[in-house]
Amino acid sequence: MNAQESDISRGGPAGEGAGSVARAFGPSAGRVWAGAVLAGLIAGGIGWAAGEATLDHYRVSEEAAGRAFDFSQLNVETRATNTRNAAIAFGLLGAALGMAMGMAGGLVRHRPRAGLLGGAVGMVLAGALGAAIPFAVVPIYFDHFDPTAPTLMLPIMIHGAVWLPVGIAAGLAFGLGIGGRTRILAAIFGGLIGATIGTAVVETINAMAFPLARSEQFIPSAGPYVGETPDWERFYLLQRRGPATIDDSGEKAIDHFTIENATASALQRLISRFLIPLFIAVGIAWTSPRPRRSATATSGAG
Repeated sequence: MNAQESDISRGGPAGEGAGSVARAFGPSAGRVWAGAVLAGLIAGGIGWAAGEATLDHYRVSEEAAGRAFDFSQLNVETRATNTRNAAIAFGLLGAALGMAMGMAGGLVRHRPRAGLLGGAVGMVLAGALGAAIPFAVVPIYFDHFDPTAPTLMLPIMIHGAVWLPVGIAAGLAFGLGIGGRTRILAAIFGGLIGATIGTAVVETINAMAFPLARSEQFIPSAGPYVGETPDWERFYLLQRRGPATIDDSGEKAIDHFTIENATASALQRLISRFLIPLFIAVGIAWTSPRPRRSATATSGAG
C-alpha cells in the first residue's frame, strides 16, 4: 500500500470529507500545469535578469586584445572568460529554476514543507550543475567551433549537455515537492524530455531568426568586451584602419553594425532564458501522473 492509498484508507483528517479524499489521489492536471508553467516563467525571468546583470563579468585583457597579429593569448583568455561567464549565467538560472519548480510542486499539492525541501534541493543541485558543467563543455565548444563552417549540431549538443542535467534536477525538485515515488520519477523524465526538446527548438529558432549573428561567444554577446572598448568588431576596425582614417560615415556604419549585433545577441539570450525553462516546466507537467478517481470520492461527492 503506497502513501496515497494509506491516506485514503485513513479517510483523511476529520471534518475534511470528500475533498480530503480527492486530494489524497493528487492535484488536478490543471493545477499541475498552472503551477509548473508559472514556475518556469518566473525562473526564466529571474535567470534572465541575473544573467543580464552579470553579462560579460569576466573580460579579456587589453593586452591580449591589443596584439594585432598574435591571437594566442586572446584565444586562451576568450576560452577562460567564456567559461566563467557561462558558469555564472547557467548557475544562476539553474538555481532559480530548481527552486521555483520545487516550491511549485509543494504548492500544487498543498505541501508547503515539501515544497521548501524540493526548492532547496533543486536550487542547490540545479545551480551546482549549471555552474560546474560549463567548465567541461565550453572548452569542447571552442575546440570544435569553426566560424567558416557553422553547424547547428554543435550548439545543440554543447548547450544540451548543460540543460539536460539541469532539467533532470528541476524535475527532481518538482517531484520532491509534489511527493510520491511515481511522481518523482515522472517529473525527472519530464524534465529530461523538456530540456532535450527545448534546447533543439531554441537553437533552431536562434539560428533561423539570427543567421548573421556571431556565434563564437558561448553565450551570445556583442563582446568580448575589453575594458571600456565597446566591442571587438569596433576595436578591430579601429586598430586596422586607424581612428584618423575613419570618417563620419565609417563611424556610423560601425555603430550600426554594433547596435544590430548587440540587439540580436540580446534577443537570443532572452529567447533561450525564457523558452528552455518553459519547455522543461511543460515536460514536467506533461509527464505528471493524472489524479485517480476513487469510489470513496464519488460517493462522498454524491
